[in-house]
Amino acid sequence: MPDMIKSGIGNGILAGVNSDFRLMTECITYSGEHHANHAKGTAFNMLFDVTPTAAGDCFLYIKNSNTIDIVIEGIWLRVASAEQILMKFNDVGTPLGGVDVVPANLNAGRNTPALGTFQAANDITALSGGTTINKGWVANTTTAYFNFEQDIILPENTVFSMWVVTGAVNVVPVKSAF
Repeated sequence: MPDMIKSGIGNGILAGVNSDFRLMTECITYSGEHHANHAKGTAFNMLFDVTPTAAGDCFLYIKNSNTIDIVIEGIWLRVASAEQILMKFNDVGTPLGGVDVVPANLNAGRNTPALGTFQAANDITALSGGTTINKGWVANTTTAYFNFEQDIILPENTVFSMWVVTGAVNVVPVKSAF
């Protein structure tokens, strides 16, 4: 019976194949985000409220210190006036002026912390270089969602930062899931 598909768990049950030669299965699928939250307890939100005051201010800094990748699925932002937002990888330097933000675990039954440096402030300084990976524009007093279709992946010791282009704007993230 080498041309048969067995269950693989030793119970002798054979798998069915339909007339289109497709394996007959009954499945329950979950998103990666649901699995990270429900099974592992590693889904988080970062909430903060900052008002960068000058052009080119960094207002968010994340450095992963975990051996497990941080995956940023998307970010909701609300601004008080029209603004362009730059998102960057791997700025160099030790951030100064940032205020620690503790990401909230989205699984109420888990107390697993996010491991890394998570800071927000009106102007985080002492950073340079980096690679701009995305630019977003948010209209006056609106909320915008930046969905990263391919996700933003931060392996251990890598950095993600966000910057305003013009400044003098209030920035409130509604949701930052990773």
